[in-house]
Amino acid sequence: MDDKELLEFAAKAAGYEVLAYDEQTDELACRCPARGTFIWAPRKDDGDALRLAVQLRMEVFSSRLVQGASVRGEDMRMITRVCLRKNDPCAATRRAIVCAAAAIEREKRDRQTQREERAAAFLEAALAKGERGCTVLVRREKKNWNASGSQRSAKNCGSNAGQKNSACTICST
Repeated sequence: MDDKELLEFAAKAAGYEVLAYDEQTDELACRCPARGTFIWAPRKDDGDALRLAVQLRMEVFSSRLVQGASVRGEDMRMITRVCLRKNDPCAATRRAIVCAAAAIEREKRDRQTQREERAAAFLEAALAKGERGCTVLVRREKKNWNASGSQRSAKNCGSNAGQKNSACTICST
């Protein structure tokens, strides 16, 4: 992961919308409802790094040799990043905070990708069995969707249930 990606992932973990990246200054232009549009440089600015650590409820630690930051992921396991810089322990701590935040966002994206792949496999399996309509399971609740993507209370998507010569645009049945 390069410096730009690292900052972008960290900004998204904090809930910021990334507008632009300046390579020369290593800063992001960001926007969020609470602060409006602002310049964000947590690897250079102690205040930005501390706000990031507080927003993500990180545990920051420092010793003579090691500086680091830990944060809990979505599955409640600890994500820890450690940086070694003898000459500048503050810079090492800021970098550890940014790295831990980026790891949180990367984990979220990986989980989302896995969920989407499982949903696609579920739909393919249902189509292979010849099931009519579409049923999607979300968070242990049965959610049903019609062909336009809006939720319905029927047992399946209902876009073709009981209708002659009609086809479901989702599953093509």
